[in-house]
Amino acid sequence: MSQENLEQLLLKGAELPNNVNLNAVYKAVEANPESVKESKDALNLLFESFDPDALNITIANFIIAICAFPVENSPKLRLLLTAAIKLLLPPYLDRPAVLKALGLRDANIPPSNIIGRFRKLSSLKNGQIVFLNSSSRWGSIGNIDTIAGTVVVNQFGAAGSSGNVPLDLVLVTGALLNSGIEILKIADASGRTKMTSNEFRMIANKKAVTPLTEAHLQQMARAGVGAKMTPEEFEKWWSNTDSAASVSAKRRSCEGRSLQEIGILLDGEDASVKFTDEEVQKFSVFFANLKNDVINRELKRLAEVMVKVSSRGTPEQLSSMLSPLQAKCAFWPADPIRAPHEGLAVWSELAAKDIAVLAGLTKDVFGTSYIAALAMRLPQKALTGVAALADMDELDDLITEQHFCSADLSAWIWKNRKKGAQKLTHHLHIDNLIRALSQEGLPKAWTSGLRELRNLLMDNADFHKFIIQLAEDPMKITASLQAALFLTSGERQSLVVKLARSSKELQSHLEKGAGARILTAGMSEEELKRNEQMQADNEPSYTSMQSHRKLIQELDDIIKIHQPENREALKAARAHGDFRENAEFDAAKERRNFLSRRRGELEQELMTVQTIDMRKVKVTDVAVIGSKVTLEYEDDKKVEVYYLLGAWDGNPEKNYLSYKTRLGQVIRNKKKGSLLKLPNGQKAVLADVAPLDEAVFADMD
Repeated sequence: MSQENLEQLLLKGAELPNNVNLNAVYKAVEANPESVKESKDALNLLFESFDPDALNITIANFIIAICAFPVENSPKLRLLLTAAIKLLLPPYLDRPAVLKALGLRDANIPPSNIIGRFRKLSSLKNGQIVFLNSSSRWGSIGNIDTIAGTVVVNQFGAAGSSGNVPLDLVLVTGALLNSGIEILKIADASGRTKMTSNEFRMIANKKAVTPLTEAHLQQMARAGVGAKMTPEEFEKWWSNTDSAASVSAKRRSCEGRSLQEIGILLDGEDASVKFTDEEVQKFSVFFANLKNDVINRELKRLAEVMVKVSSRGTPEQLSSMLSPLQAKCAFWPADPIRAPHEGLAVWSELAAKDIAVLAGLTKDVFGTSYIAALAMRLPQKALTGVAALADMDELDDLITEQHFCSADLSAWIWKNRKKGAQKLTHHLHIDNLIRALSQEGLPKAWTSGLRELRNLLMDNADFHKFIIQLAEDPMKITASLQAALFLTSGERQSLVVKLARSSKELQSHLEKGAGARILTAGMSEEELKRNEQMQADNEPSYTSMQSHRKLIQELDDIIKIHQPENREALKAARAHGDFRENAEFDAAKERRNFLSRRRGELEQELMTVQTIDMRKVKVTDVAVIGSKVTLEYEDDKKVEVYYLLGAWDGNPEKNYLSYKTRLGQVIRNKKKGSLLKLPNGQKAVLADVAPLDEAVFADMD
């Protein structure tokens, strides 16, 4: 991509920083990392358009991703990077000592180094093995002390001792590996373990949580299996990269140097012959080292190779071989529910039989929960092979949590309602259908699902009867259809008439003219008043930047922490069997419903909320949000001072008054000197209106 095209993408991202535009910028930079230096002015303009105090998850993830490239360090970028990391870190890690260990307090540390530390911190967990280059020491990770900025490193292997290690030392010099018996072998410094240097590399790379450099590997080997060797013996051992096994004259598929070559070699081999452990290790190394640009360029070929290897390994072998590809290749994203549609489109490019094979392989490697998440996102062609393998309970939970069921999945549920998807049919209510059909800008692979669901909604009488049965009040359907902007006014009116054939209540409602008036421009006087009230009810909520951040954090905690924990709790409770006397299941289900409701409330609030910088509020003689008001009671001349603030800023102990309260509504927009009738029946004069105190400003920032 040319510099000019990249700069156009950067400007577009600055104008509208949504997932599509920012992902396009990231893809362009990923294809040519050096382009960030040539387009630094446009990139800085993009950064300037972001407000560190009002980042959302999309922008935060973009900043983290783009800072992995050689971007120019600047004070604004440091602020953005700090805000992004604080937003994405779990609450218990958002501590000064942790932020210092990440390097955020040192302006001389490049952003790319901070990202490396952040990614290592994000993957850090109890029981992981760590090799500290600074001391050539093996250990296992214990608890993180977020106050002192240290981490417990326990004794591991034949040498070392337990103790607290500075967190920054682990993040800078530590190599993280997943535990297992193979790690005991490569860390064994007794000299009893015998293996080739190739075998050492294969095990270390397979177990590595973060990529290992050649220098890392060599130092790990010197402190492990090579500890008893002399320098000369070690050099000879390390440089001998021939496999201990004999190599046949014919190149095997595991020895292929490219995806194309591996595919050709696999075609020439007996598909019924299982892979050996040595072949599995070689494939593991190949896939672990496969570069992102190769994966993105040859995504379909990679999927076809996955199909070919699927029959030749055990589930354990396949998981070992292919798990490094999760999050590296777009058809196996780390988080399918939030993955871009474009990368998932490769599923629809495969033959139907290959989709089924890839779906089975995906289930074996990543489990049913991952399959359920994929089914939430995939295009219709792929769903036949994928959704059929999903656990319907897990899929039901996901749809409930997300408040969304795609057009493709909705159409699949309807077609399979008698073949196992019966449990999911309650999600085919009119509001979910409208949300699904209102999606815009979807890639071509998803248009058939939209078209099929639209045809069902417009023309299928059985579908109409089902929608009516699901609706608690059929008359609400006409109100819901006001949001169906993908239909013309005439189409909405036609649909309501068709639905009325399945409901006498709805038909009577229409015969009175109410339905037609709702769906056409002409409204009765009563309906106009109702519409005015609806507009008043839909006024955006206003709040301080501080409260806005708290709402975002609460939503983020629900999505990233509480709902995943609840899914695991439901899964564990279901495993206990009989639901009739399963208190754990009932509690987990009640928790799921609460989290789902709260998530919906927060998402709705955040869609309409507008933040106010209280310092910028111009205060005259009218009580506005962001002003200090003084009330003088008529009967006893008692004086009270309140701070009229945003919707979620209330604090009775400090006399912080939310404008949404009954008292706040009485005071808001009243002029100094006005006589007010308070909610408790008393009368008071609005004696004074003034700017907020500095202490209040500090609380609201």
